[in-house]
Amino acid sequence: MAKIWLDPLEARQAAKILAMIKVRSGALEDVSAWPTASLHDATGQVIGFLMPQVNRDFKFLHDIYSSGNWQTRTSIAVSLAHAFAGVHSAGQVMGNVTDWHVWVAPVGTLRLISTDSYQVTDGEEIYTAPPSLPEFTPPELQAGGVAAQIRTQNHDLFGLAVMLFKLLFAGRHPYSGLPVGQPMPGPGEAIAADLFAYAEPPNPKMLRPSDAPSLGALPDAVQGLFVRAFSAAHDQRPSATEWHTALLDMGRDLVPCETNPKHLRIAGHPCPDCAPDAPVSAAGSVAVSGNGSVERLWEQVMAVSAPDKPAVIPPEIPDVSRLPPLPLGLPTPPRSLISPQTQENLLRWLLRIVVLGSLTALVMTIQKSSVLAAIVEVGIVLLFVTLGRRFSVDWDGLIDNFQNAEGRFVERLIPTQGKWQAYHSAAEKRRQEVRQHFKELRAQYKALEEQYVEQNAYAQYQRGLLDLDTRRRKLQQAQPSHALAAKLDDQYASEALAEYLKRQMVTPNVVPNFSARMALHLTTMGIRRASDVQGDKLKVVRAELAEALVAWRESLVQFFHFNPANIPAAEREAAQRRSEEQNATELRRFEQDVRKFVKTDWQQQEDQILQQMKDTKAQAKQYQKALKELDEVLK
Repeated sequence: MAKIWLDPLEARQAAKILAMIKVRSGALEDVSAWPTASLHDATGQVIGFLMPQVNRDFKFLHDIYSSGNWQTRTSIAVSLAHAFAGVHSAGQVMGNVTDWHVWVAPVGTLRLISTDSYQVTDGEEIYTAPPSLPEFTPPELQAGGVAAQIRTQNHDLFGLAVMLFKLLFAGRHPYSGLPVGQPMPGPGEAIAADLFAYAEPPNPKMLRPSDAPSLGALPDAVQGLFVRAFSAAHDQRPSATEWHTALLDMGRDLVPCETNPKHLRIAGHPCPDCAPDAPVSAAGSVAVSGNGSVERLWEQVMAVSAPDKPAVIPPEIPDVSRLPPLPLGLPTPPRSLISPQTQENLLRWLLRIVVLGSLTALVMTIQKSSVLAAIVEVGIVLLFVTLGRRFSVDWDGLIDNFQNAEGRFVERLIPTQGKWQAYHSAAEKRRQEVRQHFKELRAQYKALEEQYVEQNAYAQYQRGLLDLDTRRRKLQQAQPSHALAAKLDDQYASEALAEYLKRQMVTPNVVPNFSARMALHLTTMGIRRASDVQGDKLKVVRAELAEALVAWRESLVQFFHFNPANIPAAEREAAQRRSEEQNATELRRFEQDVRKFVKTDWQQQEDQILQQMKDTKAQAKQYQKALKELDEVLK
């Protein structure tokens, strides 16, 4: 496959590619994707190179530290040591050692990649490597000027030892431990101070994490290599060949664990995968006082008889109303002989009589001339028959229209302001009031049904019993002082982690292929520290860089450890006092609620709800009857 730069290469970079082609060898090609030929444009300028294609099934080494069993990870460690030995045997140096430059296939095959970022030596000419990631950079190179320094194979061997340690210890970093009397340092700070957390005897400033196996789980030979690799004497690091030999022997000595056959261990050494002894909390363990009181109180609770469970929820309330009819509250009807309705009916009939009389007079006038009368009568009959058949006249509709017109005419004849009209308005207003109150009563009854479901005697008893039982178990099983100590540890650990991430700055060497210009660009977007690498701020960063930054932040979080021993003794004593006070308070509250539970008349409360339901339904029936009466009044 080809790697081509879109922008013109600097002369030094182009020369490095040509040098890599020149120094390539079988040893390099066996373990890495080393360039095999240079690529040029039409003018002869170097624009890239050809290299062996790596299977896409490969994964980055940092993605498999904790996968597989110990035998699988040991096999990968053997391959990694062999790959470094091949690079060093060819007289070359990786320089910027990182697990981002190691790909591993599912079958365990390993390949070194990104070889154009290595330090390349061609005779007297040395092409340096870009900055190393802090967690793989040896102590002597941690303090500035990393990019310009010439690396040696001894520097490579430190990074190799870190990756081998993380493989054998399921992703744990050798310098990640419990800080003593100081905040948690970053990876670079811990390495620069030679704070190897697994040292024997223990490092007074950095202790091994309580949940991690010790070096004693490894064969004596491998233990010795790690001690040399992370010793304060930086010139005694074991070679890649030494690692390869020792790890091969280790792989042959693995046997099943007696405790868990799925685990593997070295014969005569403890199993690294079995959980170590649980650490003892600094606050200790204090038994809950008053446990006997809790049991006696619970006996009182259990002596309370449970109410019967209702057969129907909510119950059906009989439709029996003993309330008198609701007063309508209407004014006295007018003492007129004729009501508005009677007046309207009389006017309608009067109008009809006038119309019929007019038609009769017209017909009598026409009939004075027999010829003219015959013609008019025949013409009227023909007209109605013809129009009715041709246009399908809706006679019922015509009658309705006539009656409507008749009604509008009659309404104009009846006075709009009168005693009957005032009486009608008062009745309508009262009907609206009664209807609204009726709706409210129905809603109130529905709410009472729901209240009964939640607060019937059986439901109240069960709810109270469950609450007391839950609190009883907490009082019996919990150890408040220990729980508060753990809470205190979590609080301090969270605050320490937040401060730790704020101290880790985004610098050009925190992720691979990360330049100072890119770091400055991130600064303008508000990403200056590891604590900034989250949320919306990453949306404006290109996906590949954002992924690398997130991986860097996660590696820092994994590196972080909090030592509970760093919490001031005065704070722990205060937590102890708070736990005792809290325990006493909870016990008093429990006793008060037990007494209340024992004295509660569950059925009385249910009966009160049922009575409210009956009263509400009776009132609703009362208002419903009043509505019917008002409807009759307003007809």
